[in-house]
Amino acid sequence: MKNTYKLALALGLTAIFGSAQAQTGLFISEYAEGTSNNKYFELYNGTGATVNLEDYMYVSCSNGCAVTGEFEYDNSGVFTGHTIAPGGTFVVAHPSAEANILAKADTTFTYMSNGDDWFAILWRADSSVVDMIGESGADPGSGWDVAGVSNGTMDHTLVRKKSITQGNGGNWSSSAGTDASNSEWVVWDKPDGTYLSPSLGMRWFNVNVTFQVNMQNEAVSHFGVHCPGAFNNWNPGASESEMTNSSGYIYEVTASMEADSYYEYKFINGNAWGQPDESSNRKLTVGSTDTTLAVVCFNSDVDCAAPANGTHKVTFQVEMKNQDIDADGVRVAGNYQAAAGHANDWSPSDCPKAAQHGTICRLVAWLPDGSYEYKFVNGTGGWESANNRALTVSGSDVVTKLVCFNETDTCATVTKIKKTIKLFVNDGNFSNSFKLTDVKFKGQMSSWSDFQAYDDGTNGDMTAGDGIWTAEYELSTGTYEWGATDMGNWIIKGPNLKVTLNGDGSVTGDTVWNIAALGDLINVTFSVDMSDTIVNAAGVWLAGNFQPYMETPQGEWKYNTIQLTDNGDGIWSTTVKLWAQKYQYRFANDSAEAASENWLGAECSSLNGYNKFDRVFDVTTTKQDTALPTYKWNRCETVTLNTDNIIGAGEVRLFPNPAEGQFTVALSGSRIANVTVMSLDGRVVRQVAGSSQSVVVETTGLRGLYMVSISDSMGRSTTQKVVLK
Repeated sequence: MKNTYKLALALGLTAIFGSAQAQTGLFISEYAEGTSNNKYFELYNGTGATVNLEDYMYVSCSNGCAVTGEFEYDNSGVFTGHTIAPGGTFVVAHPSAEANILAKADTTFTYMSNGDDWFAILWRADSSVVDMIGESGADPGSGWDVAGVSNGTMDHTLVRKKSITQGNGGNWSSSAGTDASNSEWVVWDKPDGTYLSPSLGMRWFNVNVTFQVNMQNEAVSHFGVHCPGAFNNWNPGASESEMTNSSGYIYEVTASMEADSYYEYKFINGNAWGQPDESSNRKLTVGSTDTTLAVVCFNSDVDCAAPANGTHKVTFQVEMKNQDIDADGVRVAGNYQAAAGHANDWSPSDCPKAAQHGTICRLVAWLPDGSYEYKFVNGTGGWESANNRALTVSGSDVVTKLVCFNETDTCATVTKIKKTIKLFVNDGNFSNSFKLTDVKFKGQMSSWSDFQAYDDGTNGDMTAGDGIWTAEYELSTGTYEWGATDMGNWIIKGPNLKVTLNGDGSVTGDTVWNIAALGDLINVTFSVDMSDTIVNAAGVWLAGNFQPYMETPQGEWKYNTIQLTDNGDGIWSTTVKLWAQKYQYRFANDSAEAASENWLGAECSSLNGYNKFDRVFDVTTTKQDTALPTYKWNRCETVTLNTDNIIGAGEVRLFPNPAEGQFTVALSGSRIANVTVMSLDGRVVRQVAGSSQSVVVETTGLRGLYMVSISDSMGRSTTQKVVLK
């Protein structure tokens, strides 16, 4: 029952952080907070004996707990008359959850967590904590972090790892952990109308899953083919991920995986990240029996189409260890291209990039019998100076001789030396509140692992506190890309920098990155014209490298934190307060990076370090609030805003927000004509006509985030957001 008063724990703080011997083996085995009312939690009985749930209490607090060591609601009535057999589970779900959840439920309860509501299972005899979700104390905001996932208790499913045999006894922080390895929980997708944790209602067991990939169209790396995933800690170099050539171009590997569980994985043409891998993770829900997955083509959801009759697989390969590989990669141009299905012969731009395996680059083409000529090209214009190379295809596959770029044979031995060099970041903001505090460098020399920089007069740094951060690193002869971060955010904008240690010991290239001083704190308005685009139900979002420099800082390129508002005419906009500087950004038609703009060109954007174009704005010297040009979605074209039909932001008030039971919409300069409340998927849930400057909207039975469309007597409109409790 939902109480309207608070009850203090019998043992106070000691009870919150203690555990009773009698409870060992009963714990929360699964928890979910998903779309709408798709919420539940599951208890597991690992005690070895039948558990009478009336010996336990189910207590909770809304939005954390007002007082640490006390709870607000005793919900123990849901346990009345229930027991759990040894090895059994007990599922408590929201009564309005989807049918697939209710089918697994043993009982229902209305007041489930919204992600920021603490709850615990107590041993009734002494009120000691058996297990709990969240911290008893201050409101966490949207939720608590779990396994390194921000707000993991909101919009996620949490499943207790199979190694866990008892509750946390009140030690939530230890249970939640800081990353996937030290957390007691596995974090999965949130439950909705189509997705549900396959382990709900049971505990773990393992089955064998065999993965198969067709490498017919790939130049297989000399490092082999690997299948890293969550089941082998995403380690492409582990022996457990190495695939074997079973027949033809098919590679396979068998993994022991937890049954009735969800995993992500991908195939990689090599044995380390940075070598060719697939463009997105594959998803797998493991069943309860051994399974052999269907053969798929590398980087495809289906098997490879059969090559043309009479053709053979030709693998071109070149050693690039003495070259700086161009950002456009290595191409193979020749008179074979048209026969391989490319647009033109001897055209590097009509040839795909060769796959890079360490310093060796390889490219596959399927060719009929014949004699051909070709050259390697570094980028699209860096042709070899050597003579054309000859190729003969006659009745079978061909792997060309591994040659050095620009040479007729293997690469000559290059004298290698080692030398410790210094890299610097010069912070132009070291005297203000935006100064750097924890700079780390990373690059090819460290396999993109962090190495620490210093501004304290030690470890090679000359002067403490002067804003010049220094890092030392021992290099071998060669050229290396590098970058730097502060508190995990990239501080080097655009393409990576490059430094070269030459054979004579000299250092050339980039060793210093200068950060310009920030300007004033100003409002910047971003707008995008979505009028000729179908807008995703999740809305339009914005992300960029400006986010750490907002008045309230965020992590950079976080696509799920800044949502734009539809002004009513297809123009979506938002205003952000930030420190003036030059920044990059992109819009997204959904709250995920995969939905961001991807057809921008150099005329309105800048190439970043990930070979993708970003929009750019420079307000370094600007001292006044600024509205950026309104661009057409995914194009460089701009539009002129017509604000005559838009209700100004200063004219409308929606309060209270968050609201419970009802909220009020008020206009200051006109009368309200209509108020429409819509769910995020576009369903109209409330509609109120008006003829005055304020309207009250009843919201009983609604919970969550909704969009409110407001029109006035002057024919203008605007859209606002409201949170309903």
